Amino acid sequence: MRSRPRSGRGLAPALAALVALAAPVALGGPFAAAAGAQGVVVANGSFEEEDGRLPRAWSRGIGAQVLGVDPVESECRLDDAVARSGKRSLLLAGSSGTTVWTVVEQRIGGLAPGARLLVTGWVRTDAVGPEGKQSFNCNLLVYFTDAKGGRVAADGARLLATEQLRGSNDWRRVGRSFIVPEGATAATVGCFLSCTGKAWFDDVTLSSWISKKGRGYEFHHLEGDSLPAEAMDFNERALEGFARLFGVAPKGPIQYYKYPDNETKGALTGRPGNAHAVPERLEVHTIHARDNHEVVHVLMHAVNPEPNVLLGEGLAVGISGKWQGAPLDEYVRKMRAEGRYVPLREIAEGKAFRALDDHVTYPESGGFAKYLLETFGVEAVKKVYAETRAGDSADEVEARFKGSIGEPLSKLEERWLRKLEAEK
Repeated sequence: MRSRPRSGRGLAPALAALVALAAPVALGGPFAAAAGAQGVVVANGSFEEEDGRLPRAWSRGIGAQVLGVDPVESECRLDDAVARSGKRSLLLAGSSGTTVWTVVEQRIGGLAPGARLLVTGWVRTDAVGPEGKQSFNCNLLVYFTDAKGGRVAADGARLLATEQLRGSNDWRRVGRSFIVPEGATAATVGCFLSCTGKAWFDDVTLSSWISKKGRGYEFHHLEGDSLPAEAMDFNERALEGFARLFGVAPKGPIQYYKYPDNETKGALTGRPGNAHAVPERLEVHTIHARDNHEVVHVLMHAVNPEPNVLLGEGLAVGISGKWQGAPLDEYVRKMRAEGRYVPLREIAEGKAFRALDDHVTYPESGGFAKYLLETFGVEAVKKVYAETRAGDSADEVEARFKGSIGEPLSKLEERWLRKLEAEK
């Protein structure tokens, strides 16, 4: 049975209101309570100060070992010939014959459970990679202990690690955010290599996120960066509006991590790009002070945790109503006039969507999602959103649209494009 199009006259103003939002309001209350940095410090994190052959304030331990063979320790020393800053760095190195792998660690006490911390450092590598049965580790690590020295798990793991660096790399910043688990009184930060090659470490830091509680968000930014009150209010009102529109709400406060730039975000999350969401953890990671795109992914996770990309990204763009500052309908018309438009069927599969220019796939899918909302209504869109899957083929997407809305994707696209032309 074919679904009858629902009038968009009631929904379109609601979408427009969400795009514009209300004027910023004077803020106090929850935004006024900002938690500043705790002053967490890694002593001698630049490895400039020496204590014998080791850096002062750091200790040397065994991170990995091959049992039943003669012990051959990995190289561990301060290197006066290589430094990212200052005059020296820490060098760890090993070969195919190494059987005992050194970790250089520092214990930091006085931590408060629930604190959001960030470990960062710079790593340079030369021909790093596992040989034979070697474990592949070339990273910073963090683990927690209680008052008696016992290990305390965090994020379900006894040890947290930054991105692993393989091969040869110039100095690269790596990092990892984490929450101090209940029962932990100290964190140990380590530099570790457990495979063939050389790795230099420098400028290791441990610091706090600066956090502010809102109504539906908890906002976090780094020292030296900022999140203006009007931007936080924009995000809160967008969240509230979208939750009302879709009839869904997160199970707790959404964690909004704001980074000063792409380089920092990529280094600390392992994911380049301006923004991404981790819906299952209620997290938004972005370089933008205002971001009303990623929150849609978080909210719609309850409807479908693995949506097809066409609606997954399309809905997040569509409810904003704009792309690159231009109205979506206007932007798509311009794309078609310039010959850049790609039929939706050709971007209905995830790999094809991601392979093309974001300035084609995102506004196209966003314009189409906006049309579906205005024409068929929220419940119909939620239904097809729930039934299309990330791994669907183009034929399966066509069929799922027909089953949910009454017409296949291609027919709906034809109707949408005719509407765009008629409204010029």
